[in-house]
Amino acid sequence: MGFFDAILHAAAISAIEARREIRQDEQRKRVSMDHCLDVEDALNDLFCRTGSPAFYILSTRNYELEVSKMRDWMQSYKEYLSLGGDASIIKYAEDIDAELRFMKGLSMLGKVSEQDKYRENLKFIRSNTDLSDPYAEPNSREGFIKYLYIAGIDRTGATWLLDQCNVNWDKQAIRYAQNYIKEGLSHTKKELICDLIYAEFTESQAQKAADICWKD
Repeated sequence: MGFFDAILHAAAISAIEARREIRQDEQRKRVSMDHCLDVEDALNDLFCRTGSPAFYILSTRNYELEVSKMRDWMQSYKEYLSLGGDASIIKYAEDIDAELRFMKGLSMLGKVSEQDKYRENLKFIRSNTDLSDPYAEPNSREGFIKYLYIAGIDRTGATWLLDQCNVNWDKQAIRYAQNYIKEGLSHTKKELICDLIYAEFTESQAQKAADICWKD
């Protein structure tokens, strides 16, 4: 074999090896994709069998990541159901982790049978502490606790619900003060502070809100 023939032969072997590697890589991807689709089917079948309206469709082509994520969801979803969670609440697979934390909290409180009431009041708190909502009705922490007591939730349960919302109570006091001023319910800064304290904001929260909101 001449020199040039040897070069051509080596190039041909290299090309064959490259094509073989490409085919093997494509085969691995097909196997990985098929496995991922099987796990996707298993997850959606679990949702369907248990009464959840959730239906998951792969969001990336990172099949290893997708498989890991879906397996975690299946495990968490089964735990959620074992705690007495309502399958119909899970509308998206991405909801599972938050709902599982919610059910674990209710389980520790011994209030699993009252999950609908707790979930409804959690929604109420979040909507009324959302400072981006112009219709929100801000209140103090103690004010919400009293409201929840009337709704049939004891102080322990109310405290737990409020802790789920990460409320900035200083900002709630400011929003409350702004509403009072806008409606003409406070006529002096001192009166505004008294109104906020009467609403059971702390003295510090009341003073800070008045300092920010009251314009002489």
